[in-house]
Amino acid sequence: MRESIIQAIELANEGRREEAVGLLRLIVRRAPSEVAAWKWLAYYTSDPQEALRAVLQVLQLNPHDRWAQEAWPELEERARRAAAARSTRHRRRPVMAAALLVAITLVLIAITGLVLYAWFGVDSLLSLSSGLLEEPLPVTQEVGPASAGLAAQANPSTPPAISGVETTVSTHYYTFEASNLIGIQQALISQGPVVDGANEHGIAMTTYGIRVSWEMQPSETACELSAARVYLDIEYTYPRWIPTGSPRPALYDAWERFIRHVVEHEEHHGAIAQECAAELVQRIEELPPQPDCQMLEATLNALVDEVYNECEARQAAFDEAEGRTLFPLP
Repeated sequence: MRESIIQAIELANEGRREEAVGLLRLIVRRAPSEVAAWKWLAYYTSDPQEALRAVLQVLQLNPHDRWAQEAWPELEERARRAAAARSTRHRRRPVMAAALLVAITLVLIAITGLVLYAWFGVDSLLSLSSGLLEEPLPVTQEVGPASAGLAAQANPSTPPAISGVETTVSTHYYTFEASNLIGIQQALISQGPVVDGANEHGIAMTTYGIRVSWEMQPSETACELSAARVYLDIEYTYPRWIPTGSPRPALYDAWERFIRHVVEHEEHHGAIAQECAAELVQRIEELPPQPDCQMLEATLNALVDEVYNECEARQAAFDEAEGRTLFPLP
């Protein structure tokens, strides 16, 4: 392995830094206890999170390593600044899927006339994705004077039956063993849920998905909602520490304080999602009839997009105000 480490150093000296980092990554995968390789990886990599993981690995292998002890605070601060610049959230973004028109059935009845029966079932889904949210394209449609006149004549006899928000919540954990502070830190930055759009792990994560289903009722002059329901699914992922060896009592206290803060932070993300779902229900109730069901569907899609984007902005503002969480808490 020493020859390979020397080769990596030579590559870096020749200006081939990425090749050197790639070789060092290969070395530490094959020989995880090779302290020198971890040190050079921490020195050469341009990824602040990878550098921090590398120096923590050195300290895990040799807690008395002076170079690692001195480099650790600087690398930790660099990782913190990089994370703040990206404004990365410990929450996976769902991807919007367009509403689907399930069925339109035309039936000819009687010899003397044509009667049209239509059943419309529409389902709009905000689903989980491992990728970044694609900005939905705005849906626009011009309404001429004739169409506007039809809309004005439409006076629904009863408002749509909105069933409110049906919420389900689930909690999951990733478990790790550690005997000291450095071991806990290393596990938190390497074993947690993967943050979408970023090559890093989060300490914890809140995933939420919103599904909206509705039914439309067409008439000779307009199309209106007859029923709608909003479904909200929230999933929390938290760390679970299993102590090994003989950790100091202060470490237990620090962990309890830390995990309480993490749970409070993630549950606030869940509360924001619940508020957004409730607001979506209210705004669906206020939707007026449209000249036709295609336009009503487009209006619903635009409304769901708008509420979702507003919700994402609120989630981002909360994370920006809270900042990045590290163990132990200040």
